[in-house]
Amino acid sequence: GDVVQMLTSSRVYIRKKATLVLFKLYCMYPQGLRLTFDHLKRRLGDEAPAVVCCAVNVIAELARKKPSNYLSLAPDFFTLLTGSTNNWMLIKIVKLMGSLVPEEPRLARKLLEPLANIIQTSTAKSLMYEAIHCMTLALQHTKKADGTDAKNVPTVVRLCTDRLRELVRDPDQNLKYLGLVGLTGLMKSAPRVVAEHRELVLACLLVIARLLQRLRRSNRELQAARGTLERERRLLRQKLRTSLTAAAVAHEINQPLSSLSLISERLIQQAEATPGLAESLPLMQVLLTECQRVVELIEKMRMLLQSVESEQGPVSLIDATTSALSYLRRPFAAEDVQLQTTGLAGRGAVIHGDGGQLQVAITNLLRNALAAMQEGPRQQRQLAVTLRELPGWVELVVADSGPGFPPGWLGRDLTEDSLFQSSRATGMGLGLYLVGATVENHRGSVRLSCSRELGGAEVTLRFPLLHPPGGG
Repeated sequence: GDVVQMLTSSRVYIRKKATLVLFKLYCMYPQGLRLTFDHLKRRLGDEAPAVVCCAVNVIAELARKKPSNYLSLAPDFFTLLTGSTNNWMLIKIVKLMGSLVPEEPRLARKLLEPLANIIQTSTAKSLMYEAIHCMTLALQHTKKADGTDAKNVPTVVRLCTDRLRELVRDPDQNLKYLGLVGLTGLMKSAPRVVAEHRELVLACLLVIARLLQRLRRSNRELQAARGTLERERRLLRQKLRTSLTAAAVAHEINQPLSSLSLISERLIQQAEATPGLAESLPLMQVLLTECQRVVELIEKMRMLLQSVESEQGPVSLIDATTSALSYLRRPFAAEDVQLQTTGLAGRGAVIHGDGGQLQVAITNLLRNALAAMQEGPRQQRQLAVTLRELPGWVELVVADSGPGFPPGWLGRDLTEDSLFQSSRATGMGLGLYLVGATVENHRGSVRLSCSRELGGAEVTLRFPLLHPPGGG
């Protein structure tokens, strides 16, 4: 009730705002439209053009759902169409009248003259185009019952084609597009007239073909640039991640090692000064030497993690695996590990990579398997190393008879969340992370699973072959 009272306020500003608020109220309470529609209709005759404009806007929005409900307002809109000079409001009215024409075909012939006047006199191209569009809709309903057409139809059609031709010739691509769309709509009611402009249409089609060709070329260049940027982004992200990881690893391990080294040096000094401790001096020197060796190993590992762009070339995965197995031959024998190898004979399985990185990663993987099997009986310690070639790929599978991975580990990304996490209570997780980082540097993948044959853990490293069979 308050909003309805505001519609008759003496202040233009209040009437305008009240009119606009009605649309929001109708959206929230549709039943209020029947109760207050007459009040809204009266605003179409308001003495203030701003209020009339608001009323037109509200009704135009309401009519988008069902135009036939507003046929009774056609006389009011026709009066505004012929008497208003507000371009924005005229655009709304023209659109609304175009939606009413299919509901009341007799309205089409009455619209020809006012629409033609707008097309001839308006300097606003947006209003002119909307008038032409409404005209093309009206021309489809201008024929009388006896099949004859209105007298002014040929003149109106010529006027529309002339204006659309001007739009097509305009250097602005948006106006050119609107002109072609308008000609397409006009063909439904006057195909012969539009056919007279076929040369112009063909010229536009030629321009469009050239634009499409340029667009395709630009899209290809854009896709190539996006691919390059994505590769560089991944490389930079990987470089940053591995660099930070390497620094974190070195920092965490070097702290206790530094303390151990200092203690060893002081013990050696005391042993040299105390005759009774001379027998322990060699053991202390070995302890200091081993600490220094571990520090050197950590530095090498840090350099490995940082060397995302290491020098790579053709390398045999068979050679890298065989070298890692040879390095661990004595530890395997000492722990009574029953080793079974498959596919390690010959010189195939060549990939693009760094032999040193691969050997270190495979060695860490085998060490993890050995450590896992030490928890079980000696007679049940079995290790299977299998290398198999697939079309375009080569896989290295390491399976053991240990307790296997926890269920939450299966399907994990080793390069993302395995740092400082281990499947063993005493492990630090460095070995698996190193394996994952190395495989990722070689454009490969890692899969964690359970071994069906041995019952323990199974790790599959997959790399792209450098020269796949049939690849040339």
